[in-house]
Amino acid sequence: DWLVNTATEFGNDKVCWFYNFDFGKEKAPWGSAISQGMAICALLRAYQFFKKEEYLELSIKSFNMLNLSYEKGGFKFSDEKWKLWFEEDNFQQHILNGHIFALFGVYDLYRVTKEKKYHKAFMVGVDTIKDNIDIFDMGFNTKYDAISLHPANNSYHYTHITQFKIL
Repeated sequence: DWLVNTATEFGNDKVCWFYNFDFGKEKAPWGSAISQGMAICALLRAYQFFKKEEYLELSIKSFNMLNLSYEKGGFKFSDEKWKLWFEEDNFQQHILNGHIFALFGVYDLYRVTKEKKYHKAFMVGVDTIKDNIDIFDMGFNTKYDAISLHPANNSYHYTHITQFKIL
């Protein structure tokens, strides 16, 4: 219910959860694809357990915000090279773990609803990782994001490994 009570609505079909703290270059309030995806996962599990339609509806609204283009205030980045990438930050760094956590939410939405549009978004997001994996692969470690020149710290590297096993 905390997710229900703290969602910020955008129109009738979108919601966002904002971080209410500054973090590096991010200034409160700011949103993120990672929180949208994780909220979808939590809401769908609540929906399956409690059978409250409100949870399913909110997860769909979360996806609608997640899948809204970055230029329109959402979290989806798309161009010829990056077909579909869900941005964790507001600086389009293409953060690997944030994109994958968002994809987990999208997959859960497909798993529960069986709607093909969620499956398609998930697959295009996974294919975008495959098409750009060399950017993150340093041969001995992964990078946290597509811009950094340095390896991810061990915590993020092992998170990436676990996420790839799940994918």
